[in-house]
Amino acid sequence: MSNASVSVIIPTTCEARRHTTLFRAIDSVRSQEGVIPLVLVIVNGDRVDSRVFEGLKTMQGVVIHRLSEGNFPLALRYGRSVVTAEYFSFLDDDDEYLPGALKVRVTPLINEPQIDFVATNGYRRLNDVDHLALDETSEI
Repeated sequence: MSNASVSVIIPTTCEARRHTTLFRAIDSVRSQEGVIPLVLVIVNGDRVDSRVFEGLKTMQGVVIHRLSEGNFPLALRYGRSVVTAEYFSFLDDDDEYLPGALKVRVTPLINEPQIDFVATNGYRRLNDVDHLALDETSEI
């Protein structure tokens, strides 16, 4: 498989309290193997912490877009409108991709052109223990 490019849209309010999780989310995208990850951070709203924002601007491989309105669906829609990669994905600013997650998602799209999207399960960490986010996925 060739290295497909994947834009990952991360909407964020860029608040100080989200600094650690936001930077971990970005790092989880940038460390993906088997794809060419492109990070699109959509900073939205007026609660932006200037130090977090400045930190974002120094990160290699991260494209930042700024929206004045703090609106999650609008940030997602805007992010989708600026995607230039062949494939795209969304990631919350407090979530992370596991190693190889983007390759797992893109491979079926490449191998089976009739597929329009791929959805996968994830884990939630509760009391230092990982649990599947969705126990029953057959109906999805």
